[in-house]
Amino acid sequence: MTPPSAIIASVERELRAIGEARGPTTRLLSMNLVVVAESIDIAAKYTHVVDEVAAALLARAIVVGLDAGSRQGSLEGCAVHVTSPGGEKDSFTERVSLTARGPMCLRIPSVIESLRVAEVPIQLVWLGRLHPNDAIFEQLAERAERVLIDSEFTSVSNLVGLAAYARSRPEGPRVADLAWTRLQPWQELFARFFDQPAHTPFAERIETIRVLQASPPNTTIGSEAALLVGWLATRLGIRSYRAGGALRYVRPDGGEVHIELRAVPPPAGVAPCTLAEVSFVARRGHETLRGGAVRELASGGDCGETFDADVITWRLVPSGGAALEQRVRLGANKAAKWLERTLRRPPLDAALLESIAFAENIADEVATAAVVDDTADAPDGGGLPSP
Repeated sequence: MTPPSAIIASVERELRAIGEARGPTTRLLSMNLVVVAESIDIAAKYTHVVDEVAAALLARAIVVGLDAGSRQGSLEGCAVHVTSPGGEKDSFTERVSLTARGPMCLRIPSVIESLRVAEVPIQLVWLGRLHPNDAIFEQLAERAERVLIDSEFTSVSNLVGLAAYARSRPEGPRVADLAWTRLQPWQELFARFFDQPAHTPFAERIETIRVLQASPPNTTIGSEAALLVGWLATRLGIRSYRAGGALRYVRPDGGEVHIELRAVPPPAGVAPCTLAEVSFVARRGHETLRGGAVRELASGGDCGETFDADVITWRLVPSGGAALEQRVRLGANKAAKWLERTLRRPPLDAALLESIAFAENIADEVATAAVVDDTADAPDGGGLPSP
């Protein structure tokens, strides 16, 4: 079995050779982008994402695939030169690939410490579930400026646990979530319901909010739906409390808000628990304002292995006024795009932390099947509000 010191020496020689091949040049690195996957296969599939992002951000990338359950310990590594997809001459970096099996997985933190660029912050991307007292994660997180996960592929509880870990260490890492970044278009669409001065006061008089996700009935609420509810509640000043085991929501003025978490059938090719709709009803005196943003799941083209660029129909219906309707196409569902956008955000995201704290209350809730509701006081089930 090759010792870690020999692997480190071999990778360092390859890094020097890459630098010599580029010739004399001045270079600025923005970060050490450390990506750790809970399996070697996941790390291999994510490598092209890392190459695209690392070259664009001028980051040294270290991609690690773990096989902790292997009985035979081994460690392998190599370094390659990476350029941006556009081929700009100044957009280049190196990517170090490591695979560890069995007991050698415990050596990964020290190996990464030897191969990272000193005095440059570490952004840690953890691809997999977070387990309490995970020795590898804790050693890496202690050195990181920020820890990124994608809670769509773990759970809301995992995200809550990561936030609690960060809070317990005042000098510890910040928290980021790719699922949170993907919510930005939904946040903007919801805020637009209240852009007009005549509609702004209705934000304080919301009576019903409904959030739909693409999943079988009685599925635990996914991270996108939970974080969206958390964002809506914290922005609108809604608080939650338990009464007789039931979860209830109250506005700042004491009025009750009914929040529905429901499920719609997921079409083929759509990721589990994908956000499908957010709609609301608000009443102010004798006037009512109703709005909804409904996603046409799998309405985009077949781009590789996923359906991308779904269409959202946005509609606002004021009482006594003309309905407003627009169709918005989401951007392509590219992992590299969401990772780069997340890394470009400020390390401290107060809105995310507040939304996580609220989402903790609904982490164990389940999404019941969406039903058609034709009453005038609730959004049309699984569809848009009608005039």
